[in-house]
Amino acid sequence: MAVPADGLTLYRLVRSDPPTLRDFLPPSPELAAQRHWPELLRAGLSHFLRPEQAERVRRQRVSRIARVDLERGQGIYVARTGRTPGHVTVWAPPAVLLEAARVVG
Repeated sequence: MAVPADGLTLYRLVRSDPPTLRDFLPPSPELAAQRHWPELLRAGLSHFLRPEQAERVRRQRVSRIARVDLERGQGIYVARTGRTPGHVTVWAPPAVLLEAARVVG
């Protein structure tokens, strides 16, 4: 069940420091179809509740961990998804997430 993400701080793996809009774009419909992801999950973005949880799934050394501070009242929703501890899916406009993101690791 998705709930408002008002005031929540999350962590996301990004490719660059500082993050770019590309770091917050959802996967393509083609990739989602290839991986059999439902459209609802494709439209959301993976984040983690704690930075060490993001660190555990980092596959590329060039990836960075961005802290994403979500303000109240922006219409952002989050839901616990997947089997990875601390993994959540966030539904928000990419530009809003980019504005809220700062690389921390």
